[in-house]
Order: sequence, then C-alpha cells, then structure tokens
Amino acid sequence: MPRRSHSKRSSCLTQHQQRGYAPQIPSIEMKLTSSLKPIIWMAMAMSAAVFAAPISNFTFSAVASSNCQSRPPAGTCPAQTDAEFSVTPGFAWSFNKAVPVSSWLHPDCIWENHKWLTGTRDLTIVSKLKEPVYRAACETGVDPALIMAIIFQESHGMLNIHRTIAPDGSSSNGIMQSDACPSMEGRDPSTISEEEVYGMVRCGTEHFKGNMNEPVKNPTHDPWVALRLYNSGSVALSGDLNDGNGATGHYVVQVANRLRGWTN
Repeated sequence: MPRRSHSKRSSCLTQHQQRGYAPQIPSIEMKLTSSLKPIIWMAMAMSAAVFAAPISNFTFSAVASSNCQSRPPAGTCPAQTDAEFSVTPGFAWSFNKAVPVSSWLHPDCIWENHKWLTGTRDLTIVSKLKEPVYRAACETGVDPALIMAIIFQESHGMLNIHRTIAPDGSSSNGIMQSDACPSMEGRDPSTISEEEVYGMVRCGTEHFKGNMNEPVKNPTHDPWVALRLYNSGSVALSGDLNDGNGATGHYVVQVANRLRGWTN
C-alpha cells in the first residue's frame, strides 16, 4: 500500500524521446518583417545557446495532451516470463545497471502480458487502460511503461479494485492504489468510463511524480527510489530498496520485473 511524498519535476523526457513515444514539444514559428529583421537576427544569435540547451527540464502543461505524438505500435512483443529475477544489492545504482530504461518493454507489451489477469475476459473493458496511461504520461512527463507497470503491480489493472484502508484510517484508492485518488470500488467495470480511468491514473501518476522529485529523499530523481517512496514513503537508512521499511520489500524489484516481461 503506497505512502506518499509530494513535489514536482520530471526527469524522463529525454528517455521518452529515445524510445519513440515522447511528448512532442511544439515548434516555434518566427515570422520576420523587413523592418525588424536586424533586431530579430541579433536576438536569435544571442539566444542560440538557449535553444540548443538540453530539454530535460521542459515543463509539461496540464493541458498539453494535444501536443502528444501518436505513439508507434509496439510491434512484436517478447514472450512473457514466469521467471522472476532479483537485484542484489538492492541499491538504486544496482537497479539502474541491471534494468536500464533501454531494456524496458513498450507499454503496450506490458499491457499485453497482463490483460488476462485483470479479473475480466472482456478486452473492451481492459482496453480502457491504454489511452489514460499515455495521456497521463504526456501530461506529467512520467514514462508510460513505468505507469503501466505500477498499475499492474498495485491492482492487476482491475478497474473496480477495492480500497486499502491503513491502520490510521487513510485510504489507498483506485487502480494505482494511491491516497486521495478516485475509487471505482464496487462498480460494474463495464460502466466505468475511460475518463474515470484517466482520473485514477492521473492522480496516481501525480503522486509518483512527486516521489520522483522529493528534494530530500530522492534528490537525484531516481525512478527506483521513487518506487520505494511510492510504496513505503521512505527509504531504509541502508539505502537498500529491497528493504520495505515496514511495507512491501519486493515492491521495487517486482515492478522492475514487470518492465522486463514478468507477470504473476
């Protein structure tokens, strides 16, 4: 059950671009008039370095979904596996070495691997997950593969998953089991709209983005540290992400496995 910390910033944009389904940054069209050409040319020369700078700090607008590129199809997905790997020692650098972003499956392949584990055989219902994931990814800058893996780790993609109530009375809701997020508990999945699914996905993704940018607990904006924070709210003093610190010890490594084709 996730416990959250909150803040803002994205570190996934460059990785998205390399993998072919990044948010698209709108182009800038400059129209020159004859009277302004000398001034504008000078301004362009002075600002060239700015436009050439890395775009990893690009801030996503909450209404930027219209600027998202249409994603390329996944192509042929590798066969899913029941063999679960471990990452030892469980430090962030170990995960980054063992499970680099370049090795993550396409989000559609993660969905394919889990589509029959969602509690329904109706693919019309299961398909409601896809677009909300890509939409939330575009609007927040969080990698869609990571969002998809978290969903299946938290709820197996069951749209009407029950809430989890903590001893302190707080509630983790929805398909990303995140506090203060919408819950479709008890609903007939066929009546849950794609927009309602998006509400659950966007809320959980915002929580995860906060964990990515926690200034004290995750100053390097590491996704594996963020996963530990998403699940337990803290990292063990040892830095071992396999230490649940009172929560689910295998949480981070199981999300890593889902990113590589494992299902349970």
